[in-house]
Amino acid sequence: MTLDFTKGKKTRQPLKRWHWIAITFVALLSVCVFYMLSATRVVVNGTTSLPHNGYLMVTWPKMVRIDSYVAFDAPDEISDKFEHLVFIKRVVGVPGDLVTSNDGRVCVNAECRTLLPEMAANGYAALPAHVLPAGQFAAFGDASDSLDSRYAAIGTVKRSQIVAVGYPISMPHWKELGTWLGTF
Repeated sequence: MTLDFTKGKKTRQPLKRWHWIAITFVALLSVCVFYMLSATRVVVNGTTSLPHNGYLMVTWPKMVRIDSYVAFDAPDEISDKFEHLVFIKRVVGVPGDLVTSNDGRVCVNAECRTLLPEMAANGYAALPAHVLPAGQFAAFGDASDSLDSRYAAIGTVKRSQIVAVGYPISMPHWKELGTWLGTF
């Protein structure tokens, strides 16, 4: 006597092609959502030092290019004055670019910033002329009074200092939001 437990049961059909496509799509979508939640942040700019009100900041991969925005912690020399503050500046120089410094102006790739007299009076010296070494970037704020790479206290931004690389996103200024909500 033999026991046959499969007798009378239907055999399962193999998955059709569209099932595999749907499973693959859901898996890829899940990975993309996980990446977006773990490696990106939206930063709202409340200052006038940058031209945009919001930035999508990506923590990995950190692909730094001219005109991208980088977020970095204050250098050790001035971190006590800017505790818990992250600087966001626009990249104007990449490794191999020439930084020139003369007559109270610092220039990188024909983009120049003048040192502010009040900053110079407080001991903020100009970044000396040099060629940007590997792994270092020059970053300027877009406002004339920005504390940025034109000053030696900030200096060049090392790749290891960069917390995230940002890309502008269109969003209303926080004062506009307050007006819309009737709070200002």
